[in-house]
Amino acid sequence: MKIISKFFENILNILPILILSTIIFVFYCSRYPGGMAGMAPFVLILSHITCTLISSVTYAVASIRYQLDHNHSIILFTVISFLLLAFYYNINPFQSLNDFETRYLDLGFYISIFIPAVIAIFIKKIMK
Repeated sequence: MKIISKFFENILNILPILILSTIIFVFYCSRYPGGMAGMAPFVLILSHITCTLISSVTYAVASIRYQLDHNHSIILFTVISFLLLAFYYNINPFQSLNDFETRYLDLGFYISIFIPAVIAIFIKKIMK
């Protein structure tokens, strides 16, 4: 029963990051042409769903053995998001050095996840 409560606690902890990250990325993509960045927000949302499930299960299982707080949950989600974007979706801003639009669009994926995660960690630190 404790695993299930930790699972849903983690999802509620990550939900504001997901929403803010998607909003930031949509505004970031709005300056690129539709053919290039039209499906990019859907890739981010699909990545968020996958990362939320993986990080929530990992957090729930690890919280049985270790004493984890919300900041650990946010860091775990961010690391899993970066790894999933880099290795599964092959989104690497350093890979396409000649195509500047693709490079900055790829960088937008990472920025839109990193900024809300840092904001959430600062808010959690202030609230303690």
